[in-house]
Amino acid sequence: MRILSTLLCLFLWTSIAAQEKSETRFGSDFAKAWKRHKIYTLRLVEAMPEKSYDYKPEDNARSFKEMAMHLVGANYMFASIASSQDSPVDRTMLNADGKTKEQIVKMLTESFDYSLNAVLNVNEETLKKTAPWGNPIEQSTTRTFKEIFHVMREHAAHHRGAMTVYLRLNGITPPGFID
Repeated sequence: MRILSTLLCLFLWTSIAAQEKSETRFGSDFAKAWKRHKIYTLRLVEAMPEKSYDYKPEDNARSFKEMAMHLVGANYMFASIASSQDSPVDRTMLNADGKTKEQIVKMLTESFDYSLNAVLNVNEETLKKTAPWGNPIEQSTTRTFKEIFHVMREHAAHHRGAMTVYLRLNGITPPGFID
């Protein structure tokens, strides 16, 4: 029994260590920050009671659950572009209507795991590739895949900030930020 327990622990440790291995220094560094983003975002999403998931501060704003599902879609989109892979989800899966808190938390977790795996497995050559890109602020026409990973992180932080405000507007003290 002791040998079996030791082998099981060794297997689990090896599996975890393998997940942390990255093709690049960028991937290793980014993964550390992205894991913090995942933990804190999930803590925020868990803090909102399910009865308040439809809350939105004004009519033209996203509801809390729509914002969470927006993050799901964005995590998949950014990571798929920046790793040259097809996204495993399509837009029809991202509709927040009818989704429970449990389903949303699960999908958000999976999207963070997918994007973490993408950044850990991307190589230096792929990070230098470019993709068409444009937004109203920069009007740029291309971004490197490395830049797209950074945009993914900035985007998640932006919406997480809004989610924090939604919690406060519902009388909920958000979980403390972790570093």
